[in-house]
Amino acid sequence: MASAEKPTLSIVDFKIDHASLEEVDLLFDVEVNNPNAFQISLNNYAYDFQINGNSFVTGTQNLETELEASSTSIFQIPVTFEFQELYSLFRSLNGQDETEFLIDGIAGVDVPILGAMEIPISKSGTIPVIKPPSISVQSLKLTELSLSKVAFEFGLDINNPNTFQLNVANLDYALDINGFNSISGLIDEAAEVAPKSNSLLVIPFEFNLLQIGMGAYQVISNREPLDYEFTSSTLVSMDLPFFEASTFNFDKSGTLNILD
Repeated sequence: MASAEKPTLSIVDFKIDHASLEEVDLLFDVEVNNPNAFQISLNNYAYDFQINGNSFVTGTQNLETELEASSTSIFQIPVTFEFQELYSLFRSLNGQDETEFLIDGIAGVDVPILGAMEIPISKSGTIPVIKPPSISVQSLKLTELSLSKVAFEFGLDINNPNTFQLNVANLDYALDINGFNSISGLIDEAAEVAPKSNSLLVIPFEFNLLQIGMGAYQVISNREPLDYEFTSSTLVSMDLPFFEASTFNFDKSGTLNILD
């Protein structure tokens, strides 16, 4: 009478396949060893991806894959989640650079003679917690004031909370100061921000007296606070091989004192 052995399954590796500011895709490699002298069937799998001991993402997939006799094969379990959902459920992660995970799964196989069975698989590890930059309006500096021209520098503070370099490029912005003529522009190479640090981005702009009028000129001469509205869209990349450059929007309004 022919004999049959139970196949073995184990998660032998995982990688971050793709990441952005919005989401991350993980791939888990499951090795299947069929010790039998005949084919077996890999029917399905189910998994529970946990963060800090709590269920976060679950999934199931039908496979219907035939595994050759006396062979070892690899199949992959993809796990995708959004960072915003991660931060919402696990608020403690906002201040962490990485987090521990555990994936618990069950693979359904069909072995002649032995019949259908479910084989558990699991793996634990850590993944980086990718956080978006924070941008704040820092200053409005007056660099020139004459009867022909008024020039300013608008300062933005860019904070990188991650443990890897962050690059900001293609900053497309619009700025309105006290209802004067709006300023807009595009900065191709905006800033490189080292890990866990800040970088100051300065946007220079100027008006002539005909653009703003004598009333606005007097307001500036008297160093009265100025209202501003700033809107921008920028492309954020990180020094990670799997990271895809992502769009980051920043809108801010308020009042600034004029600095000399």
